[in-house]
Amino acid sequence: HKAAFQPPAPGELKSVVGVPIQRVMKLIHIAQSSGDLVFVASDLYLHARRLEELKSLLAAAMQGEEGRTVSEIRVLLKSTRKYVVPILEYLDKIGFTRRVGDRRFLKQPPPPGEEKQS
Repeated sequence: HKAAFQPPAPGELKSVVGVPIQRVMKLIHIAQSSGDLVFVASDLYLHARRLEELKSLLAAAMQGEEGRTVSEIRVLLKSTRKYVVPILEYLDKIGFTRRVGDRRFLKQPPPPGEEKQS
C-alpha cells in the first residue's frame, strides 16, 4: 500500500473526504479511543496494524549491532524524511528503538531475570 507510512494529515483528509475538520477530528478521536489509530506526532497518526507492521519490518532490518540511519529506514519504508523522522522519534519515546548518533538501534530487552514484575 503506497501511503502505508505516509498517512494524510487531518487537514488533507478533510479535503479528500469533503467533511468539516471537526468531524474528521472526532472520527480520529474515536479511532484513537478504540485503539485503531495511534498518535505519533503533530498531524501524524498511524493505524495500529501499520504500526505493528512497521515494527516488524524494523525489527527484521535492525538485527545486529550496526543499527540503521534515517536514510536507510526511509528506503526500507518507502517513505520520506517528513514521515520517517517523527515515526522514529515516536519509536524512541515508546522504547522500541534508541538513537545513538545518527543511527537507530532496537532497544535491547533486559537481561534474563531483570524483566519487569507484574
